[in-house]
Amino acid sequence: MPITDDIVLLPFAEVPASSTKEWIVSEHERANESPVVHGFTAAPSAALFRPGLVEPIFRDAGEDFQNNPPAIWFSDLDDAARLLALIPGAVPIEAAHWFHYDDPDVALLGNWGLSRHGPEIRPTMPMAPIEVTAAAVDGVFTAYRNLKKSDQGRVNLALERIIRSRCQFVSGNRAIDLAIALEVLFMNTERDEHSYKISLRAARLLRQDSQTRSYN
Repeated sequence: MPITDDIVLLPFAEVPASSTKEWIVSEHERANESPVVHGFTAAPSAALFRPGLVEPIFRDAGEDFQNNPPAIWFSDLDDAARLLALIPGAVPIEAAHWFHYDDPDVALLGNWGLSRHGPEIRPTMPMAPIEVTAAAVDGVFTAYRNLKKSDQGRVNLALERIIRSRCQFVSGNRAIDLAIALEVLFMNTERDEHSYKISLRAARLLRQDSQTRSYN
């Protein structure tokens, strides 16, 4: 399923075979055998995949690697993963991410390695995968990219709080995280009378005419 022109969401089983993928599967199986020691984490059901060409392979040591592949590619994948939280009930939790090379010789030379950057709170119970449709993700990433950088930062923080709320076991903690998400979305750099500002902006977002805005 396409997320952008070159980022696709696919079943984890369809991710190209590699030693890293095999390790992830075996690690989840081992964790399920000893949940008290390792903690329970559901095996990945889907993955975001982005093909690309690394050219040139060798770069000067003084270059800014944050503005070159694979850093940019991973950054876009992280954004796409967070945006999946816009689908009701979805909890996009990262199992791992890595750089897969088609050329085995290049893989031995420049393997990016395995990284894991999950949230501080993870789901405490196994969750069934949420169905993601093409209509649900169509245009979402493009709309996000068209936002100002400051607005992108607020959206990212709000989405992270939404994901965190869906991982909470206590309903009160869920409500706190959701309240923070709304606060982040409807507040700007000015913090005075923030309750009024949040109420006003939420009313403008949710209702079109002034009478229903005042009621809400």
